[in-house]
Amino acid sequence: MKNKKLEIILYVIICLLLANVFWYFAYNYMNDTIGVIAMMLGSFIPMILALIFIKIFRGNYKELGFRLNLKKSWKIYLLSFIISVLLSYVATPLMLLIFNGKVSVDFTQETLMMLFLTPIIGAISSIEMMGEEIGWIGYLYPKLEKNNGTILACIILGIIRGLYHFGIIIVRDFPIHGLIELTVSNILLSFVMVYLFKKSKSLFPICLLHILLNLFPIILVYKDSWYYTSIFPMIISMLPAIIISLYFICLMKKQNLIELKK
Repeated sequence: MKNKKLEIILYVIICLLLANVFWYFAYNYMNDTIGVIAMMLGSFIPMILALIFIKIFRGNYKELGFRLNLKKSWKIYLLSFIISVLLSYVATPLMLLIFNGKVSVDFTQETLMMLFLTPIIGAISSIEMMGEEIGWIGYLYPKLEKNNGTILACIILGIIRGLYHFGIIIVRDFPIHGLIELTVSNILLSFVMVYLFKKSKSLFPICLLHILLNLFPIILVYKDSWYYTSIFPMIISMLPAIIISLYFICLMKKQNLIELKK
């Protein structure tokens, strides 16, 4: 048990340190070759370290969930797509209704082009997303669940994933707000991803969800910086994610998919 906890601690610390160094270079040298390389390395760090740690600690590569299971789990793939659409756009009419005048919908040519190119870009970025999910869901999550139970493991994983992107957030405006928003959204999303993983025994539905959430263009435009100076708009924008996450927690409980702390 002590070795398992040491394995988790070492993995998380090394992963966060290395990834955030790469993210920092990626976003400070975005237009240079070094920035492109750093971006790819930052995405693949969770996977690379997972493979190394499995070798060192004599784990099982088969447990990573690197299988399609498309025939048995096609409904889970469809569910991933539906969830990505709901999480991306259900909050839009809600924000327009509550914050009328402070937000607007952007349907520029660039936005429409992004929708058209989504399948092409998605095919390319799927490799990058797999690099993250092999590490977080395939390798780390099962270990967190054994030590902490399903609910706490999802919360811990969400916090880790939020900190994993700290190197990206720190170079943007309003970094504290951004880190809180990203961490909370990752915690909520962890419950959804864990359900998909448990039902499909595959990382690919999670990767599909991750890819689409990253690729669907943001169509809400904020009038000024008011969104980043108040907690209320962030809560409203996350309301669909909160409801969806609570639904999947109840679903896991109903289907006996929630493990208790041992």
